[in-house]
Amino acid sequence: LSQKSACRRTNMHSTCPASKVKSAAPSPFCLVQDGVDLNRNFGFDWTKLSDTCAHIYPGTQPFSEPESQAIRKVLFDYQVHASMGFHTRATGSRPALLIHPFASPQKNNTT
Repeated sequence: LSQKSACRRTNMHSTCPASKVKSAAPSPFCLVQDGVDLNRNFGFDWTKLSDTCAHIYPGTQPFSEPESQAIRKVLFDYQVHASMGFHTRATGSRPALLIHPFASPQKNNTT
């Protein structure tokens, strides 16, 4: 992959020193590792990670990013009780995925 074709799993907020971003090995998914992985910045099953340069860095705390705060606000404002995410891949013959926290020890999300 070239830098131009790299995906971005994170927001654009700098979390990693510039010298570490340039020297860090690419993640298996993306070349760009700086920023917060918004898929991991929610209150359900949030886990602290000290490596701010990791491609899965979840932020300093749940809902620490304006993007996840905005989604939370919409869910509360409209009193959404359940949702389902269906994610598709952009690579030819690979099948679509139904993503859910199957390994989560939590049973109810109250955050």
